[in-house]
Amino acid sequence: MIRSISIQSDRSIDCNHYHDNHDIDTSLVDLEIIVDGSSSSSSSSSLVVEIGNDFATLLWESSLVLSWYLINVEFAGCTDCLIHRQQQEHRNNNSNNRIIRTIEIGAGIALPSLVACSLGASVIITDREGSTTNSIFQGINSNIQHNQQRSLKGRIPPTLIELSYGIFSNEVLSLPPVDYLFASDLFYNNTKDYDDIFATLSYFININPNIIILLCYQIRSVQKTISHYLYKWGMIGESILIDFLPIDQELRSEIELFKITSAKVSETNMSSTSIVVEDSGSD
Repeated sequence: MIRSISIQSDRSIDCNHYHDNHDIDTSLVDLEIIVDGSSSSSSSSSLVVEIGNDFATLLWESSLVLSWYLINVEFAGCTDCLIHRQQQEHRNNNSNNRIIRTIEIGAGIALPSLVACSLGASVIITDREGSTTNSIFQGINSNIQHNQQRSLKGRIPPTLIELSYGIFSNEVLSLPPVDYLFASDLFYNNTKDYDDIFATLSYFININPNIIILLCYQIRSVQKTISHYLYKWGMIGESILIDFLPIDQELRSEIELFKITSAKVSETNMSSTSIVVEDSGSD
């Protein structure tokens, strides 16, 4: 069975709500994801599409939400992601523009990475050890090939490598610093390796303290939160209001989206922008 999922930027979204004084490009990102498999989800109301017997080969709503966020907010108006956001702010002082680098961990079908690739980013797609020989990377490669004459035409081919949480192979250690890290639906009811996941996030923060981590997941238990792990691993998470979806896109589960940064960098930025008010009153 083959099902296609098309994701496009939505002109009805008021992107100026997020990026004041930026010219928003209304061109569409038309990325079609081919889902190959023997059966679809048994629930007709669910967006989970089964392409195998592995959770990694399902399309989760959090992956869709993160992809919509990239198109309509984070990279809004960016048909070619040639300049990092921070470099845009200082472009008058730096003429050496470079392509944004992104990495996705626990990628599954890697929808957010393929969206970033279609926008011109240099993307690294990772999933656990053994992904090269099982259906995970096979499915990703199928979608890359399918879109090579569509939104990925002329783009930098994605790099696929194996990465298990908390395990840093020589291949992982040799990766260059990245500007963005994507992670969607890494937490399940039986997830026990939270520290391994956050250790992986921490590693990429260490090699680029200014990295932006976009973490999106479905809330499956009110008793499990990431606040403890953010504090433990020296990170700050900003909860993002999910009001950027297309009008006809309805979520069937409760989704959280966080923008995570290094706590040390955030504290430094706050200190450098703080205003000291002198007392001008008389003694």
